[in-house]
Amino acid sequence: MITLNLLPPQIKKEAHLLQLYLSLKNAIVLILFFTILAAISLLLAKLTLQEQFNRTVNETTLTTQYGNIFSNDIKSVNHQLTEVTKIQKEFIPWTLFIAELSKFTPPTISIFNVNINSNSVTISGFATTRDALLEFQQALKDSNLFVESDVPLENLLTKENINFNIKAVLDLTKLQANER
Repeated sequence: MITLNLLPPQIKKEAHLLQLYLSLKNAIVLILFFTILAAISLLLAKLTLQEQFNRTVNETTLTTQYGNIFSNDIKSVNHQLTEVTKIQKEFIPWTLFIAELSKFTPPTISIFNVNINSNSVTISGFATTRDALLEFQQALKDSNLFVESDVPLENLLTKENINFNIKAVLDLTKLQANER
């Protein structure tokens, strides 16, 4: 079979270029179509990943916030415990002082007032006799709670029915050590 092409070479060339143009156009359209499909799938993947990322960040942020809340609570409790420990170290058990004072107070002495200012103490009271007052003064000196005690001379000159004011200095460390 013989094919005859009676078209002039110019038209043949144009037909060939038209065919090449159409093939190239179809290829470009296919490439563009696949590119659009790839872009759409990538955008969907990006949206899915972004949503997953946002969810993870929200969950992690809540965990971090709870961690910060617990951390702040722990710091607050530790601070309060430090303050309580500090207060307990400075605590002086005055009931032990009163109990110790009452142990060596003779029955013939009545104590009316005990004024405590820091570590200095003023004891006011009534002694029926000078001997009872001297016995009380000696008991104060012998006690390990008092560093020094001073009975005014005018109180020692009276023989009976003595209103006295004794000034003494407390050893607060001994008092605190007795409590523990």
